[in-house]
Amino acid sequence: MRKRYTILLLFVFCLLQGTLLSAQGTRYIVRDGSMMVSPGEGAYMGVYLDGISQKKARELGFKNLYGSYIKKVITGTPADRAGLRALDYIYGVDAYRTGAEQSLSDILDRYRAGDRAKLIVQRGERFIKLDIIFGSRQEEERRSITVTPCQDPFLGVMMRNNSSREGGIIVDVVNGSTADKMGLEDGFEILRINGYRILDWKDLTSAIDDTEVGEEIKVLVWNGRSRVERSYPIQSRCAFEQAEDEISIYTGDENTIIRTNTEIVSNGRSLMSESMSGSEVQRANRKYGLSLKSDQSLPLNNIYFNADFDEEELNLSFVLPKRGNTQVRVYNTNGRVIYDFDLGDFSGTFKDRTNLLKNEPGDFFLEVSQNGQSMVHKIEIRD
Repeated sequence: MRKRYTILLLFVFCLLQGTLLSAQGTRYIVRDGSMMVSPGEGAYMGVYLDGISQKKARELGFKNLYGSYIKKVITGTPADRAGLRALDYIYGVDAYRTGAEQSLSDILDRYRAGDRAKLIVQRGERFIKLDIIFGSRQEEERRSITVTPCQDPFLGVMMRNNSSREGGIIVDVVNGSTADKMGLEDGFEILRINGYRILDWKDLTSAIDDTEVGEEIKVLVWNGRSRVERSYPIQSRCAFEQAEDEISIYTGDENTIIRTNTEIVSNGRSLMSESMSGSEVQRANRKYGLSLKSDQSLPLNNIYFNADFDEEELNLSFVLPKRGNTQVRVYNTNGRVIYDFDLGDFSGTFKDRTNLLKNEPGDFFLEVSQNGQSMVHKIEIRD
């Protein structure tokens, strides 16, 4: 009797162990009646996740306060194929739910590449379930997915420091941008984009990045009197800059100078570039002991900045319509040259990937010189 009872216990234990391994998504093989666990490869979705505070989770109306917020979905990955979107909130996988003692990462550790699962998601005010087949990180990382300026959606707003009145963010509007064309004005407060609540700049950036160029973007704002919704097909950053470059700016001399200002914000870091007048250059020279040329007469078109904060690299490009001996330099506020590129006799498009973002936060000055003429751009990097 005791022997039969022991065998029964062992049988139940094996059944439970098999069920547990199956629930965790671990691959296992049975050979000659013995179970062998194959470690496999960790589950890969292809998203950038952001843990948010319980306070923000409550403000967004999330019932489960321990989930993870999607900042960005990588194109062509399992997450993209499953239909996940930026600002989705994942709080469960299959029968598992996030909690004080169990994060989403803890749950995903139970799964391997090739496993199927059902993601439990809150999207705005809706609760949805999405089927996913987890991928292999090594396989996905072999792909080279690049977003060019012409694929980069550009709304054209800058955040003010004013306190929010309605729970959103107060912005200023860039002339000629999508925001300007849809009728947004300086001082409007953005409350929602495409139905998602916008509580901070990270929310706004994620919502914009999730919109395809040419797709209609819907923005709910508070205009100081009431809530109104505006919509317009969002343009790319390069389309905005090309349109801006078609505008002639008379500077008082024979040359027409096209200047582009840029603001990039990601993961709490920001880069702002802005053109400088001759008097602003002179003030910078006096303040920091620099020797930047203040004439600002060099024709320079299609100035483009793109910051990759993860890799700490800054992409820079511009077009010089005239030919001549050309130098590109970046100075810090100590007067030291931290980037120096002698182009020789040059005209046309200049492109380079710099490590400027590896420097400490602060102010920097880009100077392009050619045949005695120059153009200076101020670059601000903030954490």
